[in-house]
Amino acid sequence: LDYTDSSCPALLLEPQRTNAMANSEYFGGYNISQMTLEHNYAISPEGIQNATRLIENTASGTAHSISIATPSTQTEYAWSVYAKPNGRDYMYLYVGGGVGQGSIFDIANGTIGSNVGGAPNDVQIEDAGNGWFRCTIYVNGIAASPTPSIGLANSSSSFTYTGDGTSGVYLYGAQFEAGSYATSYIPTYGTSV
Repeated sequence: LDYTDSSCPALLLEPQRTNAMANSEYFGGYNISQMTLEHNYAISPEGIQNATRLIENTASGTAHSISIATPSTQTEYAWSVYAKPNGRDYMYLYVGGGVGQGSIFDIANGTIGSNVGGAPNDVQIEDAGNGWFRCTIYVNGIAASPTPSIGLANSSSSFTYTGDGTSGVYLYGAQFEAGSYATSYIPTYGTSV
């Protein structure tokens, strides 16, 4: 039952989906570039201390990011993650493979910035409460074996910059699923579910 829009519940009906992320809450084991991670650092939208803290290093003129290889073979995806500022107010989601598509998000104000690469079919940011936002991009025309990534940005239009060594964001609940929209969060712990 979904109580989102009123005190009167409605049925939340969704198609069966698979979260291709092997570890949706633990971001270690992926290709990490120009940053460090601290797991179980902050309180997530779930209400427990299982959010990951990303901290940029001091590299200049580069992207601070995490890339994830997936076994998916579809061409249309919804890529989403919950994010909260921690010294860095901007982050981006991107899917590489064929024509890469992505977008920058202002996670301090809940707004959408510039595209990263090609323009996604749709971009959404949803207030999840307590300073968290669920950021989502919808992409299609992606080649087999897509590579979703999450990165930090220093403005609504720039994701290559010099890091300060202390700023970053909190992340939780990464979900990469075949389809034209995101479904409810599907947690994974070591394998896709």
